[in-house]
Amino acid sequence: MNRFPLAGLLFFGLFAAFFIQLILMIEAANRLDEAAAQIINAKRYQHAAPVLDKNHPDLNIREAYLIQYKTVELQVENGERVVGYKAGLTHEKGQQAFKLAEPVTGALLSDAQWQNDQEYSISQGNKIMIEQELAFRLDKPVNQYIKNTEELRSFISQVAPAIELPDLGFDGKPRGVDIIANNVANKAFYIGQWQTIPDNLNTLELSLSCNGQTLSQTNSGNTMEGQWQAILWMINQQLELGYPLIEGHILMTGNLGKLLPGKPCKYSADFASLGTLEFTLTR
Repeated sequence: MNRFPLAGLLFFGLFAAFFIQLILMIEAANRLDEAAAQIINAKRYQHAAPVLDKNHPDLNIREAYLIQYKTVELQVENGERVVGYKAGLTHEKGQQAFKLAEPVTGALLSDAQWQNDQEYSISQGNKIMIEQELAFRLDKPVNQYIKNTEELRSFISQVAPAIELPDLGFDGKPRGVDIIANNVANKAFYIGQWQTIPDNLNTLELSLSCNGQTLSQTNSGNTMEGQWQAILWMINQQLELGYPLIEGHILMTGNLGKLLPGKPCKYSADFASLGTLEFTLTR
């Protein structure tokens, strides 16, 4: 006589499959937690950002954003605040270099906002770079996806010139997922004066010089399909990732000119009618 009716065998099989899946999920979560802790330790001791391919050779974009989210949570638990978000790799050439199909986003944390008389020591990073960007500020919270740029304009009315100093010092050759997991390499950012968004937002002529020598010249619309499209994509991307978007949050829409190495110098970033940012990098 069969001691195990068919229904019993079926139940046992389903339970075993569920149990195995649960174990795999726990192991995957533990691996992501370990990766987040590895990134936080590198930040704490100012070591090069970790490339995660040794323990995570098959890391995908979803998992990379989960690691980023965990690192941000850990920093918030340690007293920092999320003050906004940044876009990175907003040009197709940069995306192709890291085998990505779209730009990436990271969080801006309060401790990264640089306000010390516009001087910054490059010794605080491993490979400090310079990006000339525009920043926007939310007038009110965003709780659901925004359909188009017309709707978007009811949420944002101010812009500011901005400089970001990403740190591209990795302990190996980074993949796109490593850039994402390491919060898109954000190290420091400097925001100028907030002002009303001009009608010619996408046609401002910008430049960056070092000790009077021009290093980069560009156009303010040189990000994705223009500034409004970049903001729209960023906001919907952050909502999809589960990040809050509250009044006062800063949105930096990505590098507009050349990605330049941060060297000791007195810099002048010209943003046309939006003004000029003067800053000094020291050793």
